[in-house]
Amino acid sequence: MGMKNNFMLRKISIILCGCIIINNAFADTNVYTQRQLDDFIQKFSLKYKLPPEYIRDSLAKAKFQEDSYLSQMSYIQNKKKHIVKSWAKYRSQFLNPIMINNGVNFVCKNRQALKLAAKTYGVPEQVMVGIIGVETSYGGFTGNFRVLDAIATIAFNVERRRAFFQDELAQYLLMCYQYNLEPTNMKGSIDGGFGLSQFMPSSYMKFAVSGNSSTPPNLYIARDAILSVANYIKEHGWEKGQPVYLNVTRTIATCQNLKCNQMKPAYKLSIFKQNGVKFKSSVNLSQTGDLITLSDSYDKNAYIALHNYYVLFSYNHSLKYSMAVYQLGVAVIKQVEKSNCK
Repeated sequence: MGMKNNFMLRKISIILCGCIIINNAFADTNVYTQRQLDDFIQKFSLKYKLPPEYIRDSLAKAKFQEDSYLSQMSYIQNKKKHIVKSWAKYRSQFLNPIMINNGVNFVCKNRQALKLAAKTYGVPEQVMVGIIGVETSYGGFTGNFRVLDAIATIAFNVERRRAFFQDELAQYLLMCYQYNLEPTNMKGSIDGGFGLSQFMPSSYMKFAVSGNSSTPPNLYIARDAILSVANYIKEHGWEKGQPVYLNVTRTIATCQNLKCNQMKPAYKLSIFKQNGVKFKSSVNLSQTGDLITLSDSYDKNAYIALHNYYVLFSYNHSLKYSMAVYQLGVAVIKQVEKSNCK
């Protein structure tokens, strides 16, 4: 019995030592090397006309964020292995009674801002409602990570995403410099998105809109987030009054003869018709679209994604994301119309 206890104690000690070594490896990891910092300052102080000392002083406050690093490495590995969540499971995260009810409450509290955004930018309310719902559960969770730490960690430590995140980091510092914000104060997601809309810094600089001309856009305020999302969608080519997708049926041969799920409008609708696709209403067969299936197994029911579908796709490059966003927004607005919300 004593020998068994000693063995267990040694085993536990080895495990604990291993955990300590791993944790210490992350704790001792600098966000950047001196060479990386110097190169970053040289490049982006010129590109964005930021004072070198401002960049240096701001980045001196950055702390290595273990969770951000691990999340990005997991993201890269999953892409290599093509690990994907089923459409049914993905959809159920967002289209459920709790989320729809939260969406109704959000709409009722922000009717004026939603109507203003729809009128100003020509984007229907359900689009802003769907995006903000999927991104942050209507502001229920905007993230607890310091944006500076999350973006800097990835920018200097994840090789495959370095170029993108270094530019995002530079634009984050530009945003803070222009609007006199303390870089360490803003919190967001594990990869640096922030606010109800989870904009990355580059999107903020290009598309963020303030509902108050005397203050910079504040994406933690519903009004500004709604207006900013509408502006983003408009600037990415939303066609007012046009559908997002069409419900269709297909045959097994359809996706054997044609390439489906191409993530862009690929064929004229007349080509789909010639290859077994049946439309449930009259359509303009000269327009282009992409047949998307979402399911891994054969299902005769499918969708033709049209131009506006890929405008939503620009927000997050996932076919499932675009569908979930739009279907959630439609479900919420449908429920609002049944409520007493004006």
